[in-house]
Amino acid sequence: MGCNMEKMIPSKEEKRTISQRLKAWDVIKDELPIIKTPEGKALREELFASIHKKDENMISMDEMLKAFIDKLHLDNFTSRLRFVVRRSFSKVKSIVGDKSNSDKANFDEFCLIISYIYFRFELRIMLDNIFIDGKDVFTFDEFSSAVPGLKEWGLRIGSASRIFKDIDKKNKEFITFDQFSSWGAGKKLALESEQVTTT
Repeated sequence: MGCNMEKMIPSKEEKRTISQRLKAWDVIKDELPIIKTPEGKALREELFASIHKKDENMISMDEMLKAFIDKLHLDNFTSRLRFVVRRSFSKVKSIVGDKSNSDKANFDEFCLIISYIYFRFELRIMLDNIFIDGKDVFTFDEFSSAVPGLKEWGLRIGSASRIFKDIDKKNKEFITFDQFSSWGAGKKLALESEQVTTT
């Protein structure tokens, strides 16, 4: 079936529930090929090859979004998939220092993008397990309660208050999930990006 264009329209409000995310995650965590093995790299190459249409070395943001909906059904996890893909492009481009081709990705960038999305989803599940109401806004105390899980996840956490202030750039005394995940998934990606691109 073709891509439902309504699913590609960005929305500010997340419409997926915790139970819907959990159900989707059970499938997605095994479908997104981020494992750092020769087999994992082969799966990434196969997925990349199935997406690109015009340029054999690059795929566009829209091509990737369509594949994420049609092939991997990532929209079952979030109703804001276009935003997530756009954010992942921006984050990866900032890491690799590519200021050209802002809406296209080569294979190495594609590997980082799917890892960033995986980490963002993984962080969402972690927070859903801590906060059963599926909250999207977090105070400092709530952020602090997530720190043990973040450390177990592999992030290096020094001063929780300093990190929170760095994320809360406008001093609102709370952070959104988008801010939280941009920081968390970005840190996780930065730690693993070199391994991802060389496997």
